[in-house]
Amino acid sequence: MKLILFLFLGFLISCSSKEITEEKDNYVFDQVELDSLEINKDINQSIPESTEESVAVNSYYLVQIGAFTSEQRAKKFAEKTKKMLNEEIIISFSDKVNLYLVQLEKRFSRKSEAEIVRNNLRLFPEFQDAWIVTINE
Repeated sequence: MKLILFLFLGFLISCSSKEITEEKDNYVFDQVELDSLEINKDINQSIPESTEESVAVNSYYLVQIGAFTSEQRAKKFAEKTKKMLNEEIIISFSDKVNLYLVQLEKRFSRKSEAEIVRNNLRLFPEFQDAWIVTINE
């Protein structure tokens, strides 16, 4: 009886850890509210000249600031963000993750440049989950 109980508990624990992993892979920013945020910093400040190698030909880096389950929420977030940051924003749909992606339009040939912009965005609570995406064409 104890062996059956032990196996049953082991099964439950292994199932729950799998569910947690799947949730992390599908993180969505649908709850972000930007109405009261004022950004006075230039997110592109302090991009140094670098000798770092560029990414492969026809490839570049983008800073992604959100991913949404609905196009309407992605558009609303993009419009508010564009006004606040004074940056062009793009929205695209990813079949791979089934989400609408919101990214800064600016393309970076060096990851270090994208990291500086991402890090400056992360100073604000609404963009703490911003990350870098590598695009290979």
